[in-house]
Amino acid sequence: MKKIESLQTRAEQGDPEAQFKLGNEYVLGKDLPVDHTEALKWYRSAAEQGDTKAQFNLGYMCRNGEGMTSDYVQAYKWYKLAAVHGNANYQKLRDLVAKRLSSDQLAEAEKLANEWRPKTWQELKVKE
Repeated sequence: MKKIESLQTRAEQGDPEAQFKLGNEYVLGKDLPVDHTEALKWYRSAAEQGDTKAQFNLGYMCRNGEGMTSDYVQAYKWYKLAAVHGNANYQKLRDLVAKRLSSDQLAEAEKLANEWRPKTWQELKVKE
């Protein structure tokens, strides 16, 4: 449990890699109980700071409604942001989600992705 305590401390201090890993712990349920709401919270924190893997996982959770209501517009936004770095799997899932969106939804998702900017941990903490 020392590993989890250390991860939790680093995540609470704003470390996006620790936030991503803590999100994984809540999804996988190895050292912590499965809790998709907590996973979503930590993935979102890391994703908002620009962590590509967290952006992908957040897109996955948005698409599948894990810890939230399914939201394909948000799923597309996060998949698109993750796919910018050239990962073919991320691009493929972004394109699959795009097929499920109306033209208005796709335009909204594109707008959200294009306007997105990474945030600092301090900016995220102010929103809480």
